[in-house]
Amino acid sequence: MDLSVDLGSATPIVRISGDMRLWGKQDISEQIRESLHGLMIKGHRRIILNIAGVLRIDSRGIGCLARCHATAITNNTEIVLVVQPGHVLETLRQVNFVRLYPVYNDEASALIATVATSAAPPPRQ
Repeated sequence: MDLSVDLGSATPIVRISGDMRLWGKQDISEQIRESLHGLMIKGHRRIILNIAGVLRIDSRGIGCLARCHATAITNNTEIVLVVQPGHVLETLRQVNFVRLYPVYNDEASALIATVATSAAPPPRQ
């Protein structure tokens, strides 16, 4: 599995590719969570998590994403998910996981959506 963080745009992008079957790979799960949490601590309120390059995911990989989602809620941060049609998206749909995140097929669409959301006026109370 490869993980990278791109701070080149207004919204940070965390890219994960390869195999996200994390059974017995606690260190990789920690690396993912620490990367996202580190961005939250630095004040980023929207993060794009691009898993379009992930070929396979297991229950531990899904659990890692769920823990990241819980941490994001605690830190008042929105995670936007980029995942392409295929095995990973179908797996996430089967466990009704995609309802937790805004989901996009590509990074460009996710970036446009995060910019549009941040430009919108705050909701009236």
